[in-house]
Amino acid sequence: MRILFLVNELLQVCGVSKHLYHLIDGLLKYYPDDEYFIMTGGGNSIQKFQPLGVPVIVCENLRHESRSITGYIKGIKEVYSFVKNNNVQIIHSHHHYAASVSSVVSKFANVKTILTNHGLLPEVGILNHFDAGHIIVVNQHIKNYLINNRMKKNQNISFIPYGFPKIDNANKKRVEKVRVVSGGRFVKEKGFESLIKAIANLPKETREKADFFIAGDGEEALNLTELDKKLNTKINFLGTISNFQEELLEMDIVVMTTFSKAEGFPTVLLEAGFAKNLVISSKFRGSDLVLNEGNSLLYDSEKPEELTSLLNNAINNFNNYVDLAEKYHEDVTKSFSLEKMVRSTEALYKKLLNT
Repeated sequence: MRILFLVNELLQVCGVSKHLYHLIDGLLKYYPDDEYFIMTGGGNSIQKFQPLGVPVIVCENLRHESRSITGYIKGIKEVYSFVKNNNVQIIHSHHHYAASVSSVVSKFANVKTILTNHGLLPEVGILNHFDAGHIIVVNQHIKNYLINNRMKKNQNISFIPYGFPKIDNANKKRVEKVRVVSGGRFVKEKGFESLIKAIANLPKETREKADFFIAGDGEEALNLTELDKKLNTKINFLGTISNFQEELLEMDIVVMTTFSKAEGFPTVLLEAGFAKNLVISSKFRGSDLVLNEGNSLLYDSEKPEELTSLLNNAINNFNNYVDLAEKYHEDVTKSFSLEKMVRSTEALYKKLLNT
């Protein structure tokens, strides 16, 4: 088979990019006879994909942020030309804009189209957010949304959860201070501001028992660092980290503060599970895919005082929560197998080519 992956951008701080990297890496491992290509609008993580040996073609007209009618038409022509010149059989998109481009291409080329939907988006704009012959969803609640709103038939949707490679936890060491970290794109809906405020509201003696870190970058970076200075929370901003999963081996607690209605399932929570971190998370739509009271500490995002309370208890009594972190690790490694994701995706490819 010859598969072309389309992605908006390849970025360091991006769950979609991480997912695509692990998917292609796994496909190369289990199905080395197939051929894979990537077309992307750009990004700061292209070099990370190069060791895979998969051609990465930059097509700026696939970048949603710089879209225009002219760019849309050019993007269609560029993708069509690549598909025809390389005998591509399946276009697998990882963004709704790229999926729209590939849908038009499919009308002129003998090619199947798939969209992996990583989260629900606000229903604005003129483009169909689910424009593909087949949809892969990473969370059951997205599948339910598509069926309930009659956007796709059940047989045209596959639920394939993220898959991550296992990591060696042998070198994970405890230190005197509890290490608390959060990470992701610095945008409003990720809720990093609420974490800074929660830390500021901790008793002084609790704050002295912990070190606090936030990794990532984005449009809210300046606002977050200024809030940190104003509240004197002394958070260590780590910036963009190329291998966040490795960084998590040095941490104890991972905090997820999202209040987004569009989450598929944040990859940082899966990385936390593989790294045996205790998870403190807001209850967001789709969080019950793996998070529950038996493996993590959950709070209502509309009640920030609950986050402060959970942080206070976890820092002061961290050893009491080690079993909870172990249970989450077991649940994540069981439910988010890389091999299972890869084999399910390959089976879908073959199914589509035989229809």
